[in-house]
Amino acid sequence: MPLSKGAASRLVLAYETAGVLLLLGFLWLDEWLDLPHRLFGSDPTPFNWVESAIESVILLTLGAAMLIWTRRIIKRIRYLEGLVSVCSFCKRIRVEPDKWVPIEVYISERSDAEFSHGLCPECYKRYYSDLDAD
Repeated sequence: MPLSKGAASRLVLAYETAGVLLLLGFLWLDEWLDLPHRLFGSDPTPFNWVESAIESVILLTLGAAMLIWTRRIIKRIRYLEGLVSVCSFCKRIRVEPDKWVPIEVYISERSDAEFSHGLCPECYKRYYSDLDAD
């Protein structure tokens, strides 16, 4: 079963938060264990809590900005779902038991889509073939 928009957005924000927290944890773990020294044999460095605190503030600021930006983007996402009853002749959509609206109106009211009408080659041949004879 697909996730609802609310559940999907919460999941995305939770993954982003977890990613920021993992980076923050790795930053402090690296400072505490001196991973370059232990893994690659480089010169040992002393524990520098001031540098780690500054890096943490920068990381948390960027993480908060990323979460705010993602939340704004998610709020702009609009999508259609569910069963849509469409007339097989005129392509109007039933919105209430006795109310049918053109498909352009239905989609425009529920999304940011805009419509531009044209004429495909098949319909041109079917409905306007007499113009080619002139």
